[in-house]
Amino acid sequence: TTPAQSNKRWQQFAIAAGVLMAVGVTGMVWNMNRGWDSVEDYVVDHFENDGKKLLVMAEDGRSHDLADILARFGIQMTDDLAGSVDYSRICPTPDGKGVHLVINTSQGPVSVFLMPETPVSDGQDIHFDGMHARLLSLNTGSAVVIGNDEQELENIFAKVHAVLMPAAASA
Repeated sequence: TTPAQSNKRWQQFAIAAGVLMAVGVTGMVWNMNRGWDSVEDYVVDHFENDGKKLLVMAEDGRSHDLADILARFGIQMTDDLAGSVDYSRICPTPDGKGVHLVINTSQGPVSVFLMPETPVSDGQDIHFDGMHARLLSLNTGSAVVIGNDEQELENIFAKVHAVLMPAAASA
């Protein structure tokens, strides 16, 4: 009887591990494909679930290779703005993947989501939980700049709008 009981325990363990793995994979897939009802919903959801954490990570100096990440999307950035980026990583967007940046400004950190495949209404403002976001239509897709209501963001809106461009075609 001992071998049969031992075998049964391992079967139960294997079933439990399989269920746990299935739940974890399902959660990861759901997280990457939430299917937001609007760009506004995406901005609020992504900032609440990821943006706040990345602002803290940027303070700790953790980052990925900005040039490599932007190149994946065919985007380049002026050295002036690139030098202000404290954190960058690939993230989900309503229409695929994009880039999440944390930009250091004189008034504190600002989040920028680059959304290469997502059309937006240029200049549309979104206010939520003490935050101010503006959607920007770019020649590289679109972006949203998010800062707190106390920050004067007009300068950063203009800067992001002006300095993101398609990467130069290689000869």
